[in-house]
Order: sequence, then C-alpha cells, then structure tokens
Amino acid sequence: GDLASDIDLLILRPDRVDGEGEAWRGQIDGLSETVREWTGNHAGIVELALGDLPGVLDRQPPILESIRADAVDLAGRPVRTLLREASIR
Repeated sequence: GDLASDIDLLILRPDRVDGEGEAWRGQIDGLSETVREWTGNHAGIVELALGDLPGVLDRQPPILESIRADAVDLAGRPVRTLLREASIR
C-alpha cells in the first residue's frame, strides 16, 4: 500500500451479536470514522459473524490469501487460529 491506500479491517463478531443492530452499526461506523481521523485513509471494513467463516472458507475468496499472509491481529483471538478452527468444522 501507499499513503492513499485503504486501511483494510476484518471484523469477526460473535454470532449472538445482531450485525444490523443499532448499537453494532454505530460501533462499526464510529470505527470507520476514527480510522479516517487517525490516518487520513478510508477504512475498508469486512465484517462477518464467526459462524459464517466455514462458508467463506468453502468459497475461498481472494482476501483469504491476504489475511493468511499479512494479517496483524489487533484484538481478540488470532484470525489464523479462527480460520484453522473453522476449517475443521
């Protein structure tokens, strides 16, 4: 990336959290705004429920290769661990 690149974020939410709920949407929108304030760059946010991971692994979208190669864990369980666990379900 360069100074004009998006800040790509993968957010995995617990299945019990309503992805369309007002509180959740407010947090995601706030995060996007905060990333822009911090960096001057747009936040490209991919958001999934943990229970959706097995289906994503079945489809193998190109972003998975980037996640496996370049992901930097910021909070919670490591994404590579979550991907590994989802692949054995």
